Amino acid sequence: MPSVFLLGCAWFENLIGEFKEHDQYNGFFCQSESKDWHLEFTSSDQKAKHQFDEDDLLVFYIEKKNRLFEMLRNLRSKGSPAVKAINPWWQNQGFTFLDLDGYGIVICKGNTKARSSRGR
Repeated sequence: MPSVFLLGCAWFENLIGEFKEHDQYNGFFCQSESKDWHLEFTSSDQKAKHQFDEDDLLVFYIEKKNRLFEMLRNLRSKGSPAVKAINPWWQNQGFTFLDLDGYGIVICKGNTKARSSRGR
């Protein structure tokens, strides 16, 4: 099973759909508890071209404390290593991990209102 599937399952329990061998791609859709957004994860047999740096991140703002800790437990239990964020905001306000493909993920306390009030 490709690592993207393992990672997605570690994050979300709300699997809303999946596909296999659709034009040589496999994937699945995970939905938020509020059902107001979802993510699609895909994989293929093509070798990934890793041309990112440590400031290329997927950031999740988690308002509910119990959900935040649940996501952190899931990431740790699946072997996602914690790393130091290059951005001081993420280092102070969140938890940065590498996914199983080496891409950065931030699980951030609070919501987007807290971020936008910083004046950015």
